[in-house]
Amino acid sequence: MDKKTIAQNRKTQIIETALKLFAEKGYDNTSVDCIIRASSLSKGGFYHHFSSKEMLLEEIAQMFISDIMQIAYSIDQQTHLSALEKLNSFFLKVNQLKKERPVEVILFMQELYEGDKNIRLERIVFQYSQHMLLPFVRGIVKQGIDEKTFRTDYPEEAADFFTKLFLIHQQEMGALFMKALSDHGPDRFDIILRRYSFLQNTLENMLGIKQGDLEISHIARDILDDIGRRFTELPSKRSPDR
Repeated sequence: MDKKTIAQNRKTQIIETALKLFAEKGYDNTSVDCIIRASSLSKGGFYHHFSSKEMLLEEIAQMFISDIMQIAYSIDQQTHLSALEKLNSFFLKVNQLKKERPVEVILFMQELYEGDKNIRLERIVFQYSQHMLLPFVRGIVKQGIDEKTFRTDYPEEAADFFTKLFLIHQQEMGALFMKALSDHGPDRFDIILRRYSFLQNTLENMLGIKQGDLEISHIARDILDDIGRRFTELPSKRSPDR
């Protein structure tokens, strides 16, 4: 095994160990020393890859976004799909990924929207997501116009606005989600679902398609219930260290 492979395996080991500890103890209650001990590596082994726990968290966030973009790339290669089908497939598969990886999703929500807000991480997630997602959305909009499914005189501006609006909306929904978790009533997610319906309606109008063509609000209910249930099973950011 060459040195590059060994180094990558150690980096993966650190990330997997950290995620396991974050799920068990919470991010704030997991120190770098704890990660080092659990991963059976030296301090030098950790700091060779990450300068701090915060840098480790940012790497995990970028890896998660990259996995989302792999979904986008895979969908984009399916030439038999229409532009509308690609969009709905993207929303569905991204939410499936979130359900499969609740530790990362909840970790990011806690750091971004619970207690003291991690402004640096929020900025990194937004800018990296926008950079990665925009080319995919531009391609979808162009395809939709070519198919005469989407109707807009401003395709580039529509793609840019679509991407920014979607990402800003995700930030707002994360904050509302964290607030809703303190309410255990059956309608605790109603305002979030209403906002998703508004987002869907706005994007449909912008693309010139009929109401109900996008499946954003339909998918939102499923992911909210799933992540909400899993959230109660993981430690809070404010949990005392033990």
